[in-house]
Amino acid sequence: MITLTDAQVAAFWAKVEKSEVGCWFWAGSSSAPPHHDARYGTFRVGDKTLKAHRVAYALCVRQPGPLSVLHLCDNSMCVRPDHLVSGTHAENMRDMRVKGRDGGPPAQNRAKDECDQGHPLSGVNLYVRSNGQRQCKACRRAASRRYEDRKRKAAAA
Repeated sequence: MITLTDAQVAAFWAKVEKSEVGCWFWAGSSSAPPHHDARYGTFRVGDKTLKAHRVAYALCVRQPGPLSVLHLCDNSMCVRPDHLVSGTHAENMRDMRVKGRDGGPPAQNRAKDECDQGHPLSGVNLYVRSNGQRQCKACRRAASRRYEDRKRKAAAA
C-alpha cells in the first residue's frame, strides 16, 4: 500500500512535467540511464524506492496492490493517470509483446535473418519457442551434443 504525507505528495507532483495533451513526463530520478529503453521513474519515500507510475496510479485512481500498472501510452516515464491501468503480470507481458516491446536483445533479434554463427533463421532451420523466441536448430543441436558429451564425461569420471 502506497501512503504519502501531504509534503511527499507535493514533492512527487513537483517532479512531473504535465501537458494538456499527451504524456505527463516524470522528471525525477529513474531506474536506468536515459538512453535505456526500459527505464521507469522512481520516487523515494523513506528507505523505499517506488516506481513513479505506481505512485501516480495510487494517488489518482486506486491502490494497485499486487497488480502491475500498465502504460496504455507505452511510455515508461509517463505518470499521467488516464494513461495507466492496473492488470496482472501476464496481461503486462502480453501487452508488451503485442506492442513489440518485449525488451532488449530478444526484440532486436526478431529482425535478424541469421544466427550469430551465420545459419539461416528461417525455414527448416528455424525453431520458435512457446514464448515466441526464435532459435537456430543447428545451434540447438550443437549445444545439445556438447551437453550430452559433458554428461558422459562426468559419468565416466
